[in-house]
Amino acid sequence: MFSASPFLSIEDLRAAGIPEPWVCGRRDWVRSGEIDGLGHVNNTVYLQWFETVRVGYVQNLRPSPYPESATVLKSLTAEYHAEMRRDETYVVTARTQSFRNTSFVQEYAVFAPDLRASGTAVIVLVDAKTGEKARLSDALRDLFIRRDGAEDFRG
Repeated sequence: MFSASPFLSIEDLRAAGIPEPWVCGRRDWVRSGEIDGLGHVNNTVYLQWFETVRVGYVQNLRPSPYPESATVLKSLTAEYHAEMRRDETYVVTARTQSFRNTSFVQEYAVFAPDLRASGTAVIVLVDAKTGEKARLSDALRDLFIRRDGAEDFRG
């Protein structure tokens, strides 16, 4: 049986056939409890997979570019390209697509090995004490550009 591995290196992503610009991904497999009555992965499970990779992506930003802030999910979309079934292995990926002053858009994809699902999330940075929006740091914006190829949409 396949066992879940931690987040993959860029080299491992490319070896798994995951194309650029994806730089963050996690390998896993479809479990029986993720299957719906029609015999394929339930649509809500993809959102859970996006959440898992999103949390890992944020936790791997070391040192944290926003230690006094928290991220809040504003919106989430999903598009289903091809069904998945029990015991299939897959890689779920994340990257920052773009950013503004206080928010960024992440893009997600599930490959098994072809593209099975994709999605986006708008994530807002907030001050952990006040709950007010917080500005993205220069270091974080630079990282998004350098590592993920993110676009700067600040006005």
